[in-house]
Amino acid sequence: MTEGTSNYDPDPMHIVIPDDYPPTYASPEQENLERLAQHGRVTLHTTRAAHRAELFDRLASAEVIINVRAYTALAGEAFSHAPALKMVSILGAGTDNVDLDAARRRGIIVTNTPAVGAPSVAELTLGLMLAVTRSIPISDVRLRQGTRQHVEPPDRLDLLGQRNLVRRGTGRVRSIGLVDRRDTGIATGSYDAA
Repeated sequence: MTEGTSNYDPDPMHIVIPDDYPPTYASPEQENLERLAQHGRVTLHTTRAAHRAELFDRLASAEVIINVRAYTALAGEAFSHAPALKMVSILGAGTDNVDLDAARRRGIIVTNTPAVGAPSVAELTLGLMLAVTRSIPISDVRLRQGTRQHVEPPDRLDLLGQRNLVRRGTGRVRSIGLVDRRDTGIATGSYDAA
């Protein structure tokens, strides 16, 4: 456990990161934690809690929890061991590891970062589209086996030709501009699968 403390408040808010493992922050000197330390006392745990009792000890004086890893379950029992808790901030989109009803009953605010993965999802989508249309996986396997053989993509998957590309899930991925590229010559369309 390591701590960084601000100098301006004699009774600073206690911000706990209960499980930064594998490390996202790794040290209180990490840039974002140094900025955060201006607003309170930051306690960073760089290991997983070995058992629930250890987790509860880590949370005992927390007013804010930054939940970095989804394997730390925060439910009514955990909240009861953190009587001063006011907020849980999730570093990611998912809230499935937090009992939202229990948090609401206790007046604990739960926040997340819903679009944090959108650029990565868009990039992966483009990469997978190229992999499929250019038969990269099978070509890679054949090359590693010592066979050099070009694989022609099926006509229906010609990404940069005069084909249509139907896009599913336009939301945030489309808003960052990585999927809807008019300069590729692809006729695009989208639909809502719901």
